Amino acid sequence: MGSFLSPCIQHTTMIVLAEYDEPVPRPMLNTYHIGDARKIHKLIPSQPFVDVTITSPPYWNLKDYGSKSQVGYAQPYEKFLDDLEKIFGAILHITKNTGSLWIVADTIKHDGELILFPFDLAQRLKNVGWSLHDIIIWNKDKTLPWSHRGKLRNIFEYILFFSKGKKFQYYLSELRESKDLKEWWIRYPERYSPEGKAPSRTWTIPIPRQGSWGENWVRHFCPLPIELVRRIVLLTTKQGDVALDPFAGSGVVLAQAAALKRRFVGIDLRRSYRRMFEDKVRPSIERLEESNSKSLGKDEKQKRKFASLIWRLRKTKYPRELVRLYEKYYGIPKMSGVLELSIGLKTLNVYLLLGKNYKSTKRLKTRLRKIMRRPPLSKYGLKVNIFPLLPNRHSKKFSFPKCIKSRTRLALYSSRNTHQSTGQTTVRAFLKSLGEVNGHRRNKSLLIASNIHLKVTKESVF
Repeated sequence: MGSFLSPCIQHTTMIVLAEYDEPVPRPMLNTYHIGDARKIHKLIPSQPFVDVTITSPPYWNLKDYGSKSQVGYAQPYEKFLDDLEKIFGAILHITKNTGSLWIVADTIKHDGELILFPFDLAQRLKNVGWSLHDIIIWNKDKTLPWSHRGKLRNIFEYILFFSKGKKFQYYLSELRESKDLKEWWIRYPERYSPEGKAPSRTWTIPIPRQGSWGENWVRHFCPLPIELVRRIVLLTTKQGDVALDPFAGSGVVLAQAAALKRRFVGIDLRRSYRRMFEDKVRPSIERLEESNSKSLGKDEKQKRKFASLIWRLRKTKYPRELVRLYEKYYGIPKMSGVLELSIGLKTLNVYLLLGKNYKSTKRLKTRLRKIMRRPPLSKYGLKVNIFPLLPNRHSKKFSFPKCIKSRTRLALYSSRNTHQSTGQTTVRAFLKSLGEVNGHRRNKSLLIASNIHLKVTKESVF
């Protein structure tokens, strides 16, 4: 955004207490139910109330979970898919229009042939109304060292992300990070979100291993990693929302949802898994989330610091780019220097100190508007006010509004480097350093003065 203004809010925070309109009886929520997921329509009323479903279906006939009524084991493959289609079709009906479904699945080797189970399942779910939005690779890092002829050791699985409607909940800022950035963020701050970089489609999260839960090791075939579940919960829900796992197993999804102040519904056939969840898994994850709260607080502080720096880097670079683009399209403007003043987080006042040969700034303003309204400057996310200033015809001095004090301390930047100041000055000293205002620069580098003081190097750690 950009505007030309004449030279010269309080924010109040409203706390809203959420009231949940319960479409299901309270005993249904925050409960691990013993039952068959194929009969979910009998276990749970049909009104939409679920915000996210996170689950890992049984691995067909590869694993026996020890229940006569289990889905998958000893079933023909197509019957297995039929059951899953029925289950996730029923879940679609109890999911809000803003809700989503996340399924962790893998390919299966059977009778010497690779079966593309995740993709077969995706097609079945599309048939009942789910929309596939993304496929994430979960790099498990370490796994059992099994390999055989025609199949290498597998260290990844697929995470399928579906939504019910087009306007699904998706809070990407919850997963953005300001760590391990390339040094380019310093010179190109407009290319980096102030909230940090978005995660990629490959998530490297080690599988839980013996000892990782201390004495509370989960005795279940495929416990999902806490961090994997945590990411999905934060990405797709807010506090008070409902998470469902129709194949709850050890209850990692339920426990992590509860630890993040979400409500949950779990379903599984085996009572021993529910006891494990209640006695070991939930207490362990809640303690872990509580112990991590301090480090998470540090991460949030670091993210705020990074965001502030990105906005300041954008501001110091903006005038340089504005002049550079003007030169590209219209030739070198008769300008002695630039004074920029940062106001708040995203507002910038830019004073262009023009040469005495300018009789009118009307054409200059029109051209600048065109440049500011299109990329790359339109992508900076700043509210920029431009003030082209002409010197007094008699005194040859610039007249600034009274709000700009002559003793205001400024940092100096060249047009070659706007992330490291070259020195300190004041408004008065800066104007004096420009010498006689005749519209010609003393060198090829445009001199920029700013009330933003930066000394950022590639060694800066975030």
